[in-house]
Parts: sequence; structure tokens; C-alpha cells
Amino acid sequence: VGGVFATSLRGAGICFDDTGPILTASSAKVRYSLEKALQFNSTSPSEFLEGLEEVLATPEGLRQSLLPMRTDGDVKNCTADSLAKVLLGVPDVQPKLIGLLFDKIPEYF
Repeated sequence: VGGVFATSLRGAGICFDDTGPILTASSAKVRYSLEKALQFNSTSPSEFLEGLEEVLATPEGLRQSLLPMRTDGDVKNCTADSLAKVLLGVPDVQPKLIGLLFDKIPEYF
């Protein structure tokens, strides 16, 4: 996972390792940070969505995006939402993500 997608998520509070995404901030903070980052950078929404498409292109990437994220030890009292659920709360991402999920889920499940 790289490019604008990974950089934006890392800045908002989601990191990736070999086992999937890790939530390092509350879901609400991640949504807010991503929303602001995508609003103030005119090129990043399309590049962000390209990175999201890459992640969802593989069965493992889709599975990891639908499973609850692990939380960092510093994050307390927050639910472990899935990456997809967090991103569905970001208006600039929501329509494209819904379309991608409707396309990909029947392919793999």
C-alpha cells in the first residue's frame, strides 16, 4: 500500500503492516482528518481513490478492508471499525467505495 492513499491514511491515524490496517486514532478522528485532507488538496481525492481500488482489487485486500481493524495500544475506548466502515463516513470517498464494494464482493464471495 503506497502513494496518496497510504500517506493520507497514515496522517489520519491508520497504518498498515503485513496483517492489515491498524487504527492508531479514534475512528471519528480518522474520518475528520481524511475529510479535511481530501477537501483541501484538489488532486488527492482521485489519487486516494486509485489507491483504494488497488487495495480492493485482491481478495485479501478486500477481506482486510471488511474485517475490524486492530487498534494500537494507545487507542482506548474506541470500537475497532473496519477500514471500509471508516471510509464510508468520508463524503468524498463514499460513492466510489460503495460502487467498488458492490462490484468486488460478488466476485470473491
